[in-house]
Parts: sequence; C-alpha cells; structure tokens
Amino acid sequence: MICIKECTKKYDQICAVNQVSLEIGQKEVFGLVGSNGAGKFWD
Repeated sequence: MICIKECTKKYDQICAVNQVSLEIGQKEVFGLVGSNGAGKFWD
C-alpha cells in the first residue's frame, strides 16, 4: 500500500500541490494526468 498525507510542493512562490492526501491499496492501479502531463511550469 502507498499512503501520502498532507503533501505540499512549491516552486518559489507557486504552490503546485497543497496538502494532498492519497492512499492506494494493494493491487490497485492509479494514474494522475494534467494539462501538460509532466507537471512542468513554463513562464
């Protein structure tokens, strides 16, 4: 099992992830995608 609790990720002043919690059980498959797929930030 994978368990993440209150995860936060910031790039300078930009908060990309704010207090996210996630639990993935055994034999479960999980995918996370966004508009750019890899989480890159371009100015």
